[in-house]
Amino acid sequence: MGRIASTGVLIPSTASAVDGSQFPIGVLARDVVNLAAGQTQQCAICIAGDVSAPLLIFTFGDTLETVVAGRRYRDRLQADSAGIVLRGRTEMTDYDN
Repeated sequence: MGRIASTGVLIPSTASAVDGSQFPIGVLARDVVNLAAGQTQQCAICIAGDVSAPLLIFTFGDTLETVVAGRRYRDRLQADSAGIVLRGRTEMTDYDN
């Protein structure tokens, strides 16, 4: 998710945007479907913690490797958010699992 600079509204982050929303600040906590054009909905987003990279869904053809202002989305999510850590899979090797 990216934030439109002029309004503060969160929308799906898209590399081709020029309104500030091209810079990701978090990840939707759950899928949101069937919104009509112009319709809004309050949603929870993840701004910190472990996120499974293979489960991320991008819109408009972007991927974790898409470059925005000289940095890949993978790097931006980890640096521009409050503390998202992208993981490749669930870590189950510790004794407390």
